[in-house]
This record gives sequence, C-alpha cells and structure tokens, in this order.
Amino acid sequence: MARVRKSQVQSAFIKVVRKRTAQSVLMFVVLAAVYMVQLQDRLFTGGTQVHDGDSLRINDQKFRIFGIDAPELDQTCTRNGASWPCGKASRDYLTALIAKKEVVCEQKDTSYDRIVAICHAGGVDLAREMVRGGMAIALPQYSMLYVKDQEKAKRNLEGIWSGKFMTPSRWRHKKK
Repeated sequence: MARVRKSQVQSAFIKVVRKRTAQSVLMFVVLAAVYMVQLQDRLFTGGTQVHDGDSLRINDQKFRIFGIDAPELDQTCTRNGASWPCGKASRDYLTALIAKKEVVCEQKDTSYDRIVAICHAGGVDLAREMVRGGMAIALPQYSMLYVKDQEKAKRNLEGIWSGKFMTPSRWRHKKK
C-alpha cells in the first residue's frame, strides 16, 4: 500500500474546496440574476400623483401603499371639539413627502385593481412616515412593520391621534 503524503492530501483537499467554492459562487450569481429579473418585474417608478393618504398613481398604474390605512379624502376627524379635514390633511402630508422626489414602489400584492406596494420617495419609506406623522394607521393584520411607529405617534398625539377619529375602514363601511 502506497503511503500518501500529508501535502498530497492537503493539495487534493484544496482543489476540492476551490471547485466547490467556484460552484457555490456561480450558483449565487445565477440566483442573484434571477432574483434581480423578478424584482424588476415588481418595481415601478415614474411620474407620481397622489390620490389620498394611502393611494397614488405612477404613470397610469394605481397603487395602494402596503401596511397602512389613511383617512379617506372626504373624512373628517375631531380635535379640541372641532372638526378638521383629516382625509385632505393625510393626502397633503403624503404629497409633501413625495414632493420632487423619485418614487419607487415594490409590488407585494394586488387588490381591487390596484398594486399593493411598499413605496419609497428619495429612499424614505412612505408608509412609515405616514404612520409616524399620525396621518395613517398601521394594519397589523397585514404587517407588523409600522406598529411601533404608530405607538410612538399615539404617545406623541401626532396627526389623527391628537383627537378623535373613526378608523378609515369603519368610516368607509358606515358611508355605504
């Protein structure tokens, strides 16, 4: 039986490791390329128009911002015993967040002929900022992403949390 030297074993081992590493790197590159192609199909950007506090349009496509619900455009809230147009304020807040920034939305789902997406303007998560400003509520039944931001907005009495309001879903239901 021939004796195998330690250096031969090490050399063989290194060859195997290099081959496996090269295969792993190649597999990673292929998977990354596939992911990027799929991601491109889910990314949208372009001319943006705000409809209300959680809906916008990019080019001719309608979007609903994922994970939040904002007061409806004609919804009012109460603060210090007086009514205020919280729906319009919510729309205006989103408009200000977007002002002259590139908006990029990544599709999560579709609902009611709209794309449900996480949207950013200038790198800022629009849903998070809407909730932080008290201009939308988090929807924990869909995502926990914005729940802590909502708790802080409530503590600080931001936006709709500064008075009384009906949740947008309840308001829509009562309006029917």
